[in-house]
Amino acid sequence: MEVNNKYQIGQKVLFLDNGKARCDEVKSMSVFVYKDSMSIMYGFQKASATKYENEVFATEEDLKAEVFGDLIDFV
Repeated sequence: MEVNNKYQIGQKVLFLDNGKARCDEVKSMSVFVYKDSMSIMYGFQKASATKYENEVFATEEDLKAEVFGDLIDFV
């Protein structure tokens, strides 16, 4: 099985931590392999949180689109 992760160790990424946007550096990566799927989690240099790959964003624009996407469509 091949692991195709989006982010690399040392890369700066953005994510929500207790409702606030944070920017931090990827420190670690955990891969969970199941019979029919796979999940990737990232750990960070400063934040004690870990996040699944779909909760991490490469740019501020991507994070804003995730958070405010429905609101922008509504307005």
